[in-house]
Amino acid sequence: MATDKKKAEKEALKAQEKIVNGFRELREQQQEILGELSTLEADMRELCGVIKVMKTLPGTRKIVRVIGDVSLESTVEEDLKKKHLEFNERADLHRVLLKKLQEKSEEIVAYQKEHSIRILSEDEVADLQKKNQVQVRG
Repeated sequence: MATDKKKAEKEALKAQEKIVNGFRELREQQQEILGELSTLEADMRELCGVIKVMKTLPGTRKIVRVIGDVSLESTVEEDLKKKHLEFNERADLHRVLLKKLQEKSEEIVAYQKEHSIRILSEDEVADLQKKNQVQVRG
């Protein structure tokens, strides 16, 4: 009887760990999407600044872009069109990533509800630690 109880407790603990690991994995995926969004937003801000500066220049002015070992010559007008297209492509990707983030957030909420997961506040964790009811894992 005692071994059956210990075995059941071990299995319950393993099941809980699996649920927690699944939740952590979902949160990590959410953080990855947030990181991609942050990088993309920084790129878009930089590109927007470049576009603003280029708009102040005459359209016929020559521009030389160095890509690797190759120099490309064009006019401000031609390059500005390319910059606008590039910005629009990044804006489309931004919308896709926002949608992905929303879907991942909804998936996390559903997972929390399905497994009755509640995020504890720092005060709740401290109270439980005082009572020796919880061990904090990093």
